[in-house]
Amino acid sequence: MGTYTPTHRFTGPNARSIEYELRKIAQLVPGDITAITAGTGLSGGGSSGDVTLALDLNELSTATVATGDYVAIEDITDNSSKKVTAQSIADLAPQGDITGVTAGNGLSGGGTTGTVSLALDVNELSVATVATGDYVAIEDITDNSSKKVTAQSIADLAPQGDITGVTAGNGLSGGGTTGTVTLTLDLSELSTATVATGDYVAIQDVTDDSSKKVTAQSIADLAPQGDITGVTAGLGLSGGGTTGAVSLAFAPSELSSATVTTADKIVIADTDDSDNPKYATVSSVVALAPQGDITAVTAGVGLSGGGASGDVTLTLDVSELSALGAEAALTDYVVIQDVTDDSSKKVLVHNLPATWG
Repeated sequence: MGTYTPTHRFTGPNARSIEYELRKIAQLVPGDITAITAGTGLSGGGSSGDVTLALDLNELSTATVATGDYVAIEDITDNSSKKVTAQSIADLAPQGDITGVTAGNGLSGGGTTGTVSLALDVNELSVATVATGDYVAIEDITDNSSKKVTAQSIADLAPQGDITGVTAGNGLSGGGTTGTVTLTLDLSELSTATVATGDYVAIQDVTDDSSKKVTAQSIADLAPQGDITGVTAGLGLSGGGTTGAVSLAFAPSELSSATVTTADKIVIADTDDSDNPKYATVSSVVALAPQGDITAVTAGVGLSGGGASGDVTLTLDVSELSALGAEAALTDYVVIQDVTDDSSKKVLVHNLPATWG
């Protein structure tokens, strides 16, 4: 059924009656619209009463805009709804004169089309030694603006200490009064001492990377502990002991006398094996002695002794000589022992002393 909404106000004595009748007539006139449904991109609607439709972008799917796509607008020239292309809207954007962006020194990026960006690239910069008056770019957090400040003003923000100099003490070298100073352990600065078990040694504790001190005894306790409780010097040796560092030495006086045989063994230092101690038989050592070609020594006239084995001896034996039948001639030789050099020589008879004392 329809609803009457007056567009004019009736006046006069019958005005109320006329409006009443018109309302009754309107109720008798049926309409054709039974409901309004919100389509894609709209919300609202209904089937009774006053209904409303509203634009609802959440109802629309996402798409990539193309220059020929249409966009709904309200034309302010005549207050009517119309459609225009996306390109016609883009053409309304301000057109700049920049045709390309080139990354300068210390920057990377840029381009000639699309959306370009620039980024700080310190690899593009050369290395330099900073001076107090050099400028450094900063972002001022007070107003979020980019500004420049001197390197000195940044350095002034560093904590300023009260130390004016560092002096290297005993066992250290280095130090100084300006710039960055270094101290180094210098053992040559220390005097020599005999360590005692209670003495302290500086260490770096690897469990927390800190410097600490420990006793010399605690370090010694880390050394492998053996099972030997004493060293006793055996036959032919001297030394040994049960505490501290002990030593053994060869002591031939500890050995008894013996007659050597070729099968006896001798201790040697093998030069072909890093002087490691080994043994060799007496016969192998004797075999190293030069071997001659003489197989026997025979005593000739005027000699006695000789032999074919072992050590042989020859001795002057005048009993082996025959007697001279006549007087000796002055040109005959006589064998003498020269006491000046204890050697045997011969002299002529005429060179013998005229008198014998």
